[in-house]
Amino acid sequence: MKFADAPGGQKQSVPGRPVVFRRVAGEGSTSMIGQSGELPPPGMRQLTEAESPFGERPGDARPELSPATQALVRALTVARDRRLAEVQA
Repeated sequence: MKFADAPGGQKQSVPGRPVVFRRVAGEGSTSMIGQSGELPPPGMRQLTEAESPFGERPGDARPELSPATQALVRALTVARDRRLAEVQA
């Protein structure tokens, strides 16, 4: 799965086995990227492959990342940066 890292920026792959959660109750973003096997946050459910992952509210087209996905992105970014530093040294 790809998402834009910043407005107008390059796209970046979401690591792991991403799934999309959709808000069905409560406040907050319409969508969240989680990991397969991760429980949806309160007020959200996991989308099926047939459903659109894009938000239905203006300005909400970019889903937020779940805590598990954020941790995975951080760990892989640190490992990538460490490896790049080794190669460039």
